[in-house]
Amino acid sequence: MATDKNEIPRCQLMTVMWGDWHVGMFLDANLPTMLAPGNLPALITRARCEYLIHTTYADAERMRGSPAFLRLCELMPVRIKVTSYSRLKNPMALHHAAWDAGSRRAKRRGAFVLLMPPDVVGADGSFARLGEALAAGKSAIFMTYPRVTSESLVPEMLAERPADAVGAVSIPPARMMDLPLRHLHPLMMAYLRDCPHFPIHPE
Repeated sequence: MATDKNEIPRCQLMTVMWGDWHVGMFLDANLPTMLAPGNLPALITRARCEYLIHTTYADAERMRGSPAFLRLCELMPVRIKVTSYSRLKNPMALHHAAWDAGSRRAKRRGAFVLLMPPDVVGADGSFARLGEALAAGKSAIFMTYPRVTSESLVPEMLAERPADAVGAVSIPPARMMDLPLRHLHPLMMAYLRDCPHFPIHPE
């Protein structure tokens, strides 16, 4: 999308999630790293942000009891769209329908849309760089990340740097590079060039 360089860009962050594991990852790992000083607190100085969450009623109630979620609500407007369990029979179709609806909403509002997986952690400063790119007039930004074993990475990450009083976890970029490399998911390792079991079909 095109933006006037003198105009503060609008950003709609969006997460679709439900169930104990995904919501747990969002509240205990993803959101705390997003609350680090160089992430969402830095982004809101560069862009007008709002957060749209698609989840179930029970999971929405769980979020409202989280210090990290309450801090998120202090930083920006947060809208929760409740999804019925009856619609979870085809989770991929529901994800795509929600992302499509969110993208259309962002377009109507003249906003960038940031599709945010609930099970991704970020280094402190990642979203400050994103804000700089938006301020520089970038129209699209692509990010990718390695797949890891959460069962080993998240406990080490949180033991090393527990959340502060507002639920934020700050991981320096160099450390955030080191952690995934030591906790790579077996599927991710299978795509290394010298793996004897290199997959034929990309995951």
